[in-house]
Amino acid sequence: MRLIDKTPYLSEKGQINLLDRLQSLLKYGPSWFQQLDAQKIVVSRLEKQFDNKYMLARNITLPNSDIMIPLILLGPPGVYVLNVTHLRGVYQAKNEDWGTMEGEVFKPASINLLVRTARLGRALEVYLKRQGHETRPIEAVLIGADPGLHVDSIRPIVRVVLSDAIDRFAASLKQAQPVMSTAAILDLAERIQAPRQKTDEQPVEPAPAAKPPAPAPKAPAGKRPPEFDPTAQGFGRQEIPAASSPELEAGSDTSMPYFDAAPEISPAPQKKKRTFLGMSGKQAIALGCTGAFWLCLIAGFVVYLFLTNQIPLP
Repeated sequence: MRLIDKTPYLSEKGQINLLDRLQSLLKYGPSWFQQLDAQKIVVSRLEKQFDNKYMLARNITLPNSDIMIPLILLGPPGVYVLNVTHLRGVYQAKNEDWGTMEGEVFKPASINLLVRTARLGRALEVYLKRQGHETRPIEAVLIGADPGLHVDSIRPIVRVVLSDAIDRFAASLKQAQPVMSTAAILDLAERIQAPRQKTDEQPVEPAPAAKPPAPAPKAPAGKRPPEFDPTAQGFGRQEIPAASSPELEAGSDTSMPYFDAAPEISPAPQKKKRTFLGMSGKQAIALGCTGAFWLCLIAGFVVYLFLTNQIPLP
């Protein structure tokens, strides 16, 4: 199985440094690293089941959007969106409801993983249709990576696969009837990473240059040239400013009508936001507060050691 890993802040060695960890913590929340660990478990299980005919895209952000798809499985059976969770415990998935049972009372969870998984699949389906790639309906699957997760499923809106059923899920895909060729899979993988521009528009041929107007005949000597009639040349009188208009102030040429259009005003350039080491102002303030907290904690620990005579005074 070929893996396309587009996880943000992840280096080529598969590691995230301290600064990127702080940025991802502020952007994606504290459960981000738990989700990455859960994805690693699922990816390693799938790699043992599929051959090179299958491709798995990890944490792909759809172009021109902020929608990140956790896992996209491309293979002969079709396209599957896999949303991996790190949760453990007992949950209930009934239709589109997701939560826990406290006695006989259903308590909805703060994040509905069923609805989120279904929306991720729908987002990818809409994106591919806009790219002109007509495929079968994309199936969204919620996968639990922790063996301690138990889900009581009652006709959920998406398929729910627990940790002990990942291998059976992969085996069912390998036995399914193929609907996509290898060329279609590669083309689909390229469209997911980079959208294609429409090229069916015909190029517009440039218009022929207008011929310069013929010079007006000179009036015979001793005769006054006829007055200029704007209506005879196709111009309305309302396009010519009155003699008392501000365009015809003293010092301007009043012998010819006012035909010059007002100059176009280009919009003022937008000021670029100042950043510090690639972080916004809020992220820099949060990082500074975190650093100050740790410095104070270390200083207090050193003072405590001096007061308890564990470190001799100089």
